[in-house]
Amino acid sequence: MLKLRSTLLILMMFTTATAFSAVEKVTLSTGEWKPFVSQTLTGNGSAAKIVTDAFAAVGIGVEYKWYPWKRAYKIALDGKSDGSFPWSKVAKREKDFAYSNPIIISKTVFYHLKSKPFTWSSYDDLKGKIVGGSLGYSYGTQFEAEVKKKLFKYQVAKTDIINLKKLLKGRIDVFPCSIEVCDGLIKQLGSEAADKLTYNKEKPLAESSYYLIVAKKLKKHKEIINKFNEGLKLIGKQ
Repeated sequence: MLKLRSTLLILMMFTTATAFSAVEKVTLSTGEWKPFVSQTLTGNGSAAKIVTDAFAAVGIGVEYKWYPWKRAYKIALDGKSDGSFPWSKVAKREKDFAYSNPIIISKTVFYHLKSKPFTWSSYDDLKGKIVGGSLGYSYGTQFEAEVKKKLFKYQVAKTDIINLKKLLKGRIDVFPCSIEVCDGLIKQLGSEAADKLTYNKEKPLAESSYYLIVAKKLKKHKEIINKFNEGLKLIGKQ
């Protein structure tokens, strides 16, 4: 009888500990990247709505913390948030972060002035050009390798909209950007931008998936990722 009571006590302690360790709420660091994430959009943007709905499907609440992208990443890396999104897969990130299943997929293309036609088939087409980029973004390992080789001049600006303004002024020749993101920003800039800017429609620079990332240093990182993936399936996003 004593042995049975001891066994039941152990089971009760285990069950209680498991219940208290279960994730009930996550805090995610993110930034402004319309239409995917934004404090000014319904549901905080299309990607944020998927994240909120997926966690809700498994009984987990979400709190968003808004920062410039570089800081949002660093906060997640340091384990000061439970994760961050939406991020593409890059080898150096995979060392530190666990990745969820994809949240969204987007094509990155080269924007340019209509008055300066641009044909894109290989990196040789960028030779001698001034290429814009946005702080905190990754355009892929090959792009980064070509930057290091100085195949083209690379200028980094704080935001996508600054790069579009630089395009309009002729300060850069091309700028890689998500179609959904930059088409929205061009509308925001008005008729001049809509009349003067376009993108190469023949071939994207990349078709990228974007994910929730959770620092591996967090003890609960596997639980968060597994629960989120389960939620994605439940809301039909897998």
